[in-house]
Amino acid sequence: MQKPLLILFSFLLVVTAAQGAPASGTFPAPFVARQRECERAQAQAYFEDVSPNALRTSRTRYAGAVKKFNAETEALRAQGVTEAHLPKVFTHDKPTRGVMVLIHGISESPAGMNELAEVYYEQGFNVVTVLLEGHGTTPQDLANVTDVKRWQGQVDRAIQEARDLGDKVMLGGFSFGGSLAIEAAVRNPGAVQGLALHAPVIEYYAPNADPVRKRAAEGEFWASANQPEEGPIFDQYRYRRTPTAPFMLTDNFVNGARPRWLSKKIPVPIYVITAPVDRMADPVATQAFIDAQGIPPERQLVIPKGRHYDANRSTKIDFDSYGLPEFIGRMLPK
Repeated sequence: MQKPLLILFSFLLVVTAAQGAPASGTFPAPFVARQRECERAQAQAYFEDVSPNALRTSRTRYAGAVKKFNAETEALRAQGVTEAHLPKVFTHDKPTRGVMVLIHGISESPAGMNELAEVYYEQGFNVVTVLLEGHGTTPQDLANVTDVKRWQGQVDRAIQEARDLGDKVMLGGFSFGGSLAIEAAVRNPGAVQGLALHAPVIEYYAPNADPVRKRAAEGEFWASANQPEEGPIFDQYRYRRTPTAPFMLTDNFVNGARPRWLSKKIPVPIYVITAPVDRMADPVATQAFIDAQGIPPERQLVIPKGRHYDANRSTKIDFDSYGLPEFIGRMLPK
């Protein structure tokens, strides 16, 4: 009976999502709990039903990839990247069906992706977090990055290296990291099997972005006059102060790429997490992207009353009720 029940539960959840209401707030708790139990069992069975010979990725390649990632992390540590902001590799001590590469947003670091890394790890992925150049050290280093291609090159290298950790690579990106993930999927046809976009920046929210654009035009170094001049460099996982130059770099990038994103299909399945009260990534532009790409309701997760930085917080996201295990099953078929 478990299979028919799972189909019924999944159907009802899709209908509910299409109506705009979160599943966990619609059905009685025992019903939702049972549905989650079925999904978890399905996901666990999916990933555990793998014989060593079923994977294309050899353990030799896997071991070499882990060694390389660790060596790169040591090199970054030697360059002065603070410990909390170093990239990480979360592995199951063996190749897996899927590998998730997570990309942080502007002025942030891999530290802000750790909660999501744990979520995808629990779904059976080996997970890699990327540290974009200019992050994890000082805002001045970030201001010295003058070309988005430097970040794109880092993402492309992470994709190639991640292919040795498992059979299929997915990209997950938060904020501007989502923008980089979209473009990487276009640049690497066949190398990326899917996207998980957490509040991606399709366009910056104008009421907050326009003052930064004005300060940049006036030659101001900092994006805001109200940001603290003294105290710690970092606020948990991001710089406490952001220069105008890297913001403008990302702003110009998304403004140039957006017409393509809204007119041409991205050649991979997309799962998108949005926040209705987002004041960084414009919700209207994000919805236009969802519509242009034809992303169905079952691949959309709306965080009720969510803000931008809720979209990379696992405690704010009810993945189980929005079919993430089923999405993974479709992305990584046996």
